[in-house]
Parts: sequence; C-alpha cells; structure tokens
Amino acid sequence: MSAITDPDELARLLRSIEGYTGVFITKSALRLAPMLFVRPGELRSAEWEEINPDEAVWRIPANKTRTGEFLIVPLARQAVAILNDVKLFTGDDRYVFQGRGELVHEREHTA
Repeated sequence: MSAITDPDELARLLRSIEGYTGVFITKSALRLAPMLFVRPGELRSAEWEEINPDEAVWRIPANKTRTGEFLIVPLARQAVAILNDVKLFTGDDRYVFQGRGELVHEREHTA
C-alpha cells in the first residue's frame, strides 16, 4: 500500500485539505481521514449510531471491515469537533457522510 512517509509531503497534503473549498461534508471527511487511519470505505459508510462522541470512540461493526473484525477507533477531540459540526448537517440521517444527492432527495420528501 502506498503511503506518504515524507513529512513535507504530508504537510502539503494537510494544507491542501484545509484549502479545499468544495462541499463541507467532503472537506470534513478529508480532514478526518488522516486522523483516524481507517479505510476510505469504512469512513464513507460511517453511521451516526456507531459514533459515541461522549466516549470519543467510533465502533465499526465487523461486517463493514475488510478483515471482518470489529474495530474501535479512538476519536481525538479535534475529530469529535469535526463530527459535531457535521452532525448539524447530517445528524438526522443514517450516514455521517450522506451524499449531496441523498440529502437533497431526502429533504424533498420530508418537506
């Protein structure tokens, strides 16, 4: 697996993420990825019921992991802060990183 091992390259990546001006939900996922060290599919399929901000943990069920093992991911206070911000937008949805199309679709049906 490829990984950034050079500190200067990592710094460039983190600056690029912070400079991203696209969709807020996408930027939030990008900001969390280097903090959590989970696979992109695990992050993309995160559900609010799996995340406990009070305990600062994310419990990923075994059926969502490549290895088939249950994972407990500790959440730094910065990660909890990002998730709290995202919750304002997708907290009523099943998925933390609900896609834009799904958000629009769901809001049209609930309005």
